[in-house]
Amino acid sequence: MLKLGVQRRGELPGDVSGAVAFLGRALVDPLVVGALFLAFLGALSWIGALSKLDLAVAYPFMSLAFVLTTLLSNVWFKESVGRGQWLGISLVAVGLVFVARG
Repeated sequence: MLKLGVQRRGELPGDVSGAVAFLGRALVDPLVVGALFLAFLGALSWIGALSKLDLAVAYPFMSLAFVLTTLLSNVWFKESVGRGQWLGISLVAVGLVFVARG
């Protein structure tokens, strides 16, 4: 959502006044606002997870964001993902299975 909202606003200008105007427009874009709200909900979920799990168990699952971001950017934005990236994503996923099983 954040990427789509920002893309609709174009590129960040190099000058300060243009950058401020760009950020102002981006911060009122419904997709950007929605993405920031979801990030806030994610932070609340993280607080909940930390209240129930050891940090050594909970923190590795933050790497799930790398897996999902790569998969979704490939599907939604048609971004290319190389073999090395797929290998790395696979290793992260396998590592998470080991962490989950304890």
